Amino acid sequence: MSREVQVAMNVLAARELLARAASTLADARVPMLALKGVVTMALAERLGEPLRRMVDVDVLVPRADRRKAEAALEACGFALRSVAWGATTFSDPESALELDLHVALSDPGLFHIDEDALFERAEPFDALPPHARVPERHDFYAHLVAHFVRNRSDARDRRRVRDFRIVATAWPLEPARLARRLERFGLGRAARFALPVAAAAGDPT
Repeated sequence: MSREVQVAMNVLAARELLARAASTLADARVPMLALKGVVTMALAERLGEPLRRMVDVDVLVPRADRRKAEAALEACGFALRSVAWGATTFSDPESALELDLHVALSDPGLFHIDEDALFERAEPFDALPPHARVPERHDFYAHLVAHFVRNRSDARDRRRVRDFRIVATAWPLEPARLARRLERFGLGRAARFALPVAAAAGDPT
């Protein structure tokens, strides 16, 4: 089996995991947003870009619904792995992938990402399973900036740099609107570091 086929099967498994998690949380009346890689790979597929292997699926739920979401996922067969301040990690016996259930997208005092506002502005995305909404595109890109800086990435992190280009190509952004969003989330300094790296790699933003 070629590497390309293996990666495509891995991405499909991640999407099926997301579908099960989204359906489970919808039944429990817990709002959910799909984040990061599973969304970026759907955009890459739409653009005809090469896919990359995934090790986990990231989703966001309201902090007030965390316990209800955890209980629903465990009842569905997801195995609890670890609990941290901002996220709960489950393993999925069907796919061998992990599901990261986030309730916050930045550590306390680091940035000021408004998760409630992300849910208010969230949008459907027809490339993902039903019940899986995504952050509005400027929110999504801002989260990529936060994740890039939080992980101390630089131009050598080709995966995350490529994600900037994929998102900005598939979802054209309004520069002034993005700048306001980044500043509102406390990401101004982070953006001044990350955006030149993204631009050098072909990000049209």
